[in-house]
Amino acid sequence: MILYSTVGLLLCGAMLCPGDATARPRRDHVARGIGIARRRSAADPYMVFRKKRPALETPAVPAPLRLVADYGDSGVVVVGLPEGEERDVAVDLLRTLFPARDFQELSRQRSKGGRWAVSADRVIVRFRDDISHASIREMLADLDAVILKQLQGVGNRYVVVPASPDDSGSELAARLAALPETLWAHEDLLRRNAKKFLPDDTELGNQWYLHNTGQDGGMKNRDLGAERAWNITAGTSSVIIAVLDDG
Repeated sequence: MILYSTVGLLLCGAMLCPGDATARPRRDHVARGIGIARRRSAADPYMVFRKKRPALETPAVPAPLRLVADYGDSGVVVVGLPEGEERDVAVDLLRTLFPARDFQELSRQRSKGGRWAVSADRVIVRFRDDISHASIREMLADLDAVILKQLQGVGNRYVVVPASPDDSGSELAARLAALPETLWAHEDLLRRNAKKFLPDDTELGNQWYLHNTGQDGGMKNRDLGAERAWNITAGTSSVIIAVLDDG
């Protein structure tokens, strides 16, 4: 009997997509603290800008640039760049076009797996339940901040923004967190998740050991983690793998 290591099984999962070995991308997500905007997957790189004034209109971007997302309430705009030699030209164009329209370029916080995040320069904060709406407005005015919206549901939760475009959400979150009336305050981030792949085999749901979603009453994610391997490669028909089992 042949024993396989977990790493070996993971790599086998990458090469042996069940059924048709063609992998398809799931929807790519641009997620933020409030709501989720979905789009078809698009490759990096991006440039991210923020309107210095909410009333500003987003300028049209010429091809081959593409407008990936425009979050009107936060003023954040994401522009996709072309690949190859056109990229440097596109970067120079955007760094001229957007600042001229009073947009600020944002740096991105990168993490593993292709994820990145930028600050939306707003804060999600929960105050104590005994604090009135009027008192909250007064406290925010003292901090040079205003209410963008009140969140429905459990708790005295608000989305607040700096009154001045020169102030940052991280600084406002720190000032709010220091108040005795505040239970918690977090800077809101706009985040892009890495795209994920799954094979298009209709029988994949029956192969829980590859991708376990809790089907048939099983324990979710108790599997080989093959999806992580498919994110690296979907394999190739030129490589043949035989699995021997003496039964």
